[in-house]
Amino acid sequence: MNENIYKNEYLPSIVKIGRLILSVSLVVFFVPFLVSWFVYGIQPNWGAIVQGVVAWVIMNAPWWLSEPISYFPVLGVAGTFISFLSGNGSNMRMPCAIASQKASGVLPGTIQGSIISTIGISVSVFVNIGILALGVLLGQAVLSALPPSVTEALNFLLPALYGCVFAQFLSSNKKSGVTAMILAIGTVLLYNNVLSFLPSIVKMLVPIFGTMLVAFFLAKNESDEPADSEK
Repeated sequence: MNENIYKNEYLPSIVKIGRLILSVSLVVFFVPFLVSWFVYGIQPNWGAIVQGVVAWVIMNAPWWLSEPISYFPVLGVAGTFISFLSGNGSNMRMPCAIASQKASGVLPGTIQGSIISTIGISVSVFVNIGILALGVLLGQAVLSALPPSVTEALNFLLPALYGCVFAQFLSSNKKSGVTAMILAIGTVLLYNNVLSFLPSIVKMLVPIFGTMLVAFFLAKNESDEPADSEK
């Protein structure tokens, strides 16, 4: 896609449509609650709602800051809208976007990478709906037939998935991958033993921004090398 078309036509239309759909979905999400209240007369306990909302906001606030920052370079504008609308961003949309970009030979953060990411994420949404439909109908019967050792092992699916994704990035950018690993392990150890009085979001933001900073300087040095060699 031409860069001018991408910036002047594609992105503005995506942002406009994305904002509209997210705004409408925000209202639709409250429909079951409103029907229960006004149709069936099931009135909420406002004290319990406030307590639950406060606890939920405190628990999820770090993700509201860290996920858009860390996911956006891979997902792109359209992919970010789709991911945060459909959910499962960390355990499904991100891996699908990365796998699509790897298979197509494009880089994250580029126009081609953004478009390929959008296609991969869109396909994953339809596949996800089909799998969820089967899971709702057959999931409980299948899970109840599995031995406990297998069901317990399913808890390791997400760490294994992230390990696979990290290995893909590490193979293409070893310096940034090693930096991310050192910063993540060091921050967690330092936080748990010394800095536990700080908000828990520190454990996410330090590795994210630290790795971004190192990757930026590495890319800058690599881009300067040809110019230096020509001199």
